[in-house]
Amino acid sequence: MKYITFPAAGKLTALAIMLECFGHDTDDQTIALHMRAPWLFVKEDDRYLAGSSLYQPRWLDLYLTPHGFHMTEISLPKDHVPAFLRSVRTAMLPLKVTQDQTHPVVFTGYQGGRYLFSNVKQQASSEPDNISLTTAMLKRRLTEIVSVSSLEECQPATVDFVPLLLESINNLALYQHDVLQALKKTVTRDEFQMLSKQLFRALMQDALPMAQLGEDFDLTNELLLLNHDYRHVFTRNSPCSVTLVEKIPRGSVRKCVSWLREDIIDQLYLHGLSDDAVEKHLCHLTYD
Repeated sequence: MKYITFPAAGKLTALAIMLECFGHDTDDQTIALHMRAPWLFVKEDDRYLAGSSLYQPRWLDLYLTPHGFHMTEISLPKDHVPAFLRSVRTAMLPLKVTQDQTHPVVFTGYQGGRYLFSNVKQQASSEPDNISLTTAMLKRRLTEIVSVSSLEECQPATVDFVPLLLESINNLALYQHDVLQALKKTVTRDEFQMLSKQLFRALMQDALPMAQLGEDFDLTNELLLLNHDYRHVFTRNSPCSVTLVEKIPRGSVRKCVSWLREDIIDQLYLHGLSDDAVEKHLCHLTYD
């Protein structure tokens, strides 16, 4: 049984359980480090992604492909889920815990007319390690449309992380500019939620577990302070709008971006880049 060992790692633990069904032994921390999650900073359309927001098939394949696996994710009507599960070796999906809350589980087999699942949980949790459900019981615990992830075996292929790390440095420069511009705004709660999803969350929430995993203590401590400020931009008694620069310090943003950039540069050196190659890439970047 695999357990969650660090914050926001449920999907990685689920993946480790799925891989165990194929005879591949790993854990959430190994997956995060080998896919370089602490050092990737991604821009997709109008949204920035980092840390735990990278736990999607495209990015998880950075770990999977060298080991001969590929993740697929499909959305199914709940009535189609039982037949799909019987057609695959393993899959990850959410089960309802309450009417409005779901919890990830991993399908591990079908025996005696029952679907067997491993729970995705911390070891100290009082929740059961395993769940066994009939078809009727399973359907009652599914939402109307279910996102199901499964694994396929493929030809192993190496991943060149250098372009991804270089692009991450580019994205950090863009990110700092976009954040500092956004901090000039006065926003409502709804506007802040939109900005959080597109912009703030990547650094101020999702990057924190990765900094802790990467053992960068200066970055971790600064991100903890930034996360506290981010979570308290709006409180229960806040006015209907706030000026963001009064809530989120620009200096803290700059420190976090700078230290994360240095961590990525260290990774480039570990991947064999020379001083000249790194400097050539950095010379054209500007940080506000």
